[in-house]
Amino acid sequence: MVSIPFTTPQGDEIEECLTYDAPPDLATAIGSGTTVLGQSPSGTMTVNIARRNFPKTWRTKTIEIQYDIPSGIQQPYHENPGNPYGATNRVAYLPNNNEGRKLLSRLKHAWTHGLIFTIGTSLTTGQSDSVTWSSIPHKTSLDGGEYGWPDCNYFLFCNAALNALQVPSNPQDCTTTSPQQLLLTPSHHVRDEKIIYMSPVSLASSNKVLAALRPPSSTTATGDCPICLEKLSRERFIHIQGCDHAYHFKCITDYMKHDLICPICRSPIGAPQGQSPSGSMSIKVDNNDCPGFPNTKTIVITYEIPSGIQHSYQENPGSTFSGTIRTTYLPNDEDGRRLLTRLKYAFLHGLTFRVGTSLTTGANNVVTWTSIHHKTSLRGGSHSFPDPNYISNCNTSLDCLSVPDADACLGQT
Repeated sequence: MVSIPFTTPQGDEIEECLTYDAPPDLATAIGSGTTVLGQSPSGTMTVNIARRNFPKTWRTKTIEIQYDIPSGIQQPYHENPGNPYGATNRVAYLPNNNEGRKLLSRLKHAWTHGLIFTIGTSLTTGQSDSVTWSSIPHKTSLDGGEYGWPDCNYFLFCNAALNALQVPSNPQDCTTTSPQQLLLTPSHHVRDEKIIYMSPVSLASSNKVLAALRPPSSTTATGDCPICLEKLSRERFIHIQGCDHAYHFKCITDYMKHDLICPICRSPIGAPQGQSPSGSMSIKVDNNDCPGFPNTKTIVITYEIPSGIQHSYQENPGSTFSGTIRTTYLPNDEDGRRLLTRLKYAFLHGLTFRVGTSLTTGANNVVTWTSIHHKTSLRGGSHSFPDPNYISNCNTSLDCLSVPDADACLGQT
């Protein structure tokens, strides 16, 4: 994504161009913030100040938003994958006041998360394979009409639509960083950031997992479903990508609500997906040296997992669990930064925590670490630096959870 912004301290001028690059598959896209990821095709969102004053106001300029979506080929998550779709250019307007600028921040967040458009059938022309608005209303005229200004209810309706899509309500929490950019840049450079993981309602509902189920090359099959032991030919069946074992679709999706490994060969189904509850991972660089790494600053990671209700795939579904806040450390050298990239991938795939019984206190229904090693102190002890074997041991634990190597993680979007 390319962002070219300019804003005066008073907010009188806004010039910005945001490019959204649609992922090839939603199953490999990483959700960020507290938002969902939409199905918009690639395009640009350009924001500037129009010369014309806003209707029914005095001395209030108009924010002009231009969306440009070039023609292309539909992705697997669109209505007709592989079919072409036509280009579109849309212009929308907001008042350049506090309320308008706050809403603009939310719309920019929605744009960089693919939530503004989709591909489907146009409600105005009836034409299929067209770029259409999503559920977020826009005002496309300054001269009245159903989709024009003035409209005293527009902010209420538009903010409600954004709320329904889990776009942050506080503009300060909005970001123009797309989900594809959440992992570190190819140089593995560390920057201050906060990553949000939203746990799926069931493991089977994760796009990362469903992408690994592929239809058979033939509509007929021999043998039995290994789960229900009924003939595969009697109802819809699928193959698991990678190991190629076949199951009834309903059988394997019901099974995946609780476990994500092939029942026959125990190979992972799809991208790694753990059982962590929702939470955040904040990253910053501390000026103190990391013990055991001379002249090397420290990367500080803070995990925050709020209390909540356990999902079906957790230890006691429907029961409450107690949250936690954990702080961990890494050396800010090349090995530490590469490990950080893998740890971010693990967190965004629910692999860092689980709900269970604490090994230290014996308490039930609490958030606990999984098998991934973390250093929680800089001042001695079994979970502290210095430890010359930590980087190697932690990478081994990530290997066991099928987390890709650092360079491959950078390409996981």
